[in-house]
Amino acid sequence: MALNYYSARNYNNNRGYSQQAIGIIQTFANARTTGVFDDQTIKAIYEVQQSPLYPFKFEPDGKVGPKTLGLMILEFENVTRMY
Repeated sequence: MALNYYSARNYNNNRGYSQQAIGIIQTFANARTTGVFDDQTIKAIYEVQQSPLYPFKFEPDGKVGPKTLGLMILEFENVTRMY
């Protein structure tokens, strides 16, 4: 599936994430922290969703919905268990 930046940007912006939440998402996706869903962030999210390292099966789309948020929480829990 090809990445549709317009669709992903609209979806993500309509979710009502704060700038701080977007910054956390960007940190998770290894994107530049700007607090806005720019093309680099959407591409980084898309790439995370394609990773074979994660237990969820994604339809990669660059959108931060329930599965992507669930993955972020799972990763956060794994990191905090290490310390």
